[in-house]
Amino acid sequence: MKKIIYILLLFIAITSNAQQKPNIVYILADDMGWKDAGFTGSDFYLTPNLDKLAKQGMVFTNAYAAAGNCAPSRACFVSGQYTPRHGVYAVTSTKRGPVKQMRLEPIPNSEEVAPSVYTIAEGLHDAGYRTAIFGKWHLGKRAGTLPGDQGFDVDGSFNPPDDKDFQETNDPKGIYRITNGACEFMEKNKDHPFFIYVSHHATHMSIQARKEMLDKFNDKAGKLQKNKRFAAMNTQMDDGIGILLQKIKDLGIEDNTLIIFTSDNGGLPQSPQAPLRGYKGMYYEGGIRVPFIARWPKTIKAGTVQNTPIIMLLTCLPHLWTLIKKRFHQIKFWMARAWYLYSNKKKTLNSAPSSGIFLVISISQTLAHVMMFSEAGLYLLLEKEIGNFCYSMKNGCLMVAAINLLKTTALSCTT
Repeated sequence: MKKIIYILLLFIAITSNAQQKPNIVYILADDMGWKDAGFTGSDFYLTPNLDKLAKQGMVFTNAYAAAGNCAPSRACFVSGQYTPRHGVYAVTSTKRGPVKQMRLEPIPNSEEVAPSVYTIAEGLHDAGYRTAIFGKWHLGKRAGTLPGDQGFDVDGSFNPPDDKDFQETNDPKGIYRITNGACEFMEKNKDHPFFIYVSHHATHMSIQARKEMLDKFNDKAGKLQKNKRFAAMNTQMDDGIGILLQKIKDLGIEDNTLIIFTSDNGGLPQSPQAPLRGYKGMYYEGGIRVPFIARWPKTIKAGTVQNTPIIMLLTCLPHLWTLIKKRFHQIKFWMARAWYLYSNKKKTLNSAPSSGIFLVISISQTLAHVMMFSEAGLYLLLEKEIGNFCYSMKNGCLMVAAINLLKTTALSCTT
């Protein structure tokens, strides 16, 4: 099976030499479980806009959040690091429960991404993108840790609205404040590459939804999920996403905009995830498995499904791109020759071509997935068996594993 997932892992690298870089819209729901949408199998929730987006792009059936609740998961996304590196293990304290019954001392917890961390927003900003966040931040309150200090040109973050705020604004979970902010930002930057982190407060507790949305579920029943108020809030968020997608279409930037939709962790107890076990806060499947869609017209084939397990650590994208950008000329020669040496069984590097770069993206005990990109476009090589040869790159900064080619088909991702 073609590992198209790695197109996402290198989408910035694909276009770093192109005339026009893709816009990136990253939509992150809060506490939306794997079973909380129509396209993932719910017979109760109404998510027409997400269902349409799923048909227009690729659905990842085995996508996992990097943590079981919001703060550590979002820290993983923003930093590109696992929890032991960024230090955000939980919301507030890790020291929970009866202290006298604890057999181990809980690890100290940080409630912020350190200012020293090179974030996704900083990487994209340095790459020429205009960056913005709208909605939930949850990764620091002091100077140096706020979105504006962490690479976002526009900081539209705000705390989740309480019930009093909702009564005054009729904007459940700030969905339309988030949506309108993102739409205005796109309007202003439609002729310039941009990155928007659309970070929803929905579908986190407490439940908020407009009356007309609640009325849609008066006579509706589901086999698994039955909470009508939660369903209304879920559909309310879907409505906001629909407005955002329509704005992208109206601006004429659909074909050059990569949209990623996912959730920060698994679902809530109010929304059963069967056959998955558990829910948010747990590290059973129900607590970490999430819906995931990627749409990029003319690059990602519409209506495709990918069953390869992935972890929501997409921040590796700008870091990889930055590495490639800074060292492009340095690694181009060495990587091309390392591959050429093995695949052609040459004893010398002197005659190797320099038109392509090969990168090992993922290695297991027996398999690897390899990308090649050059001035002609990006090529995704299929799943390969790892050979016995490996070539350490100059200065020890990179390594290329030699691959025994099982297939010769390559997928061209650019024209």
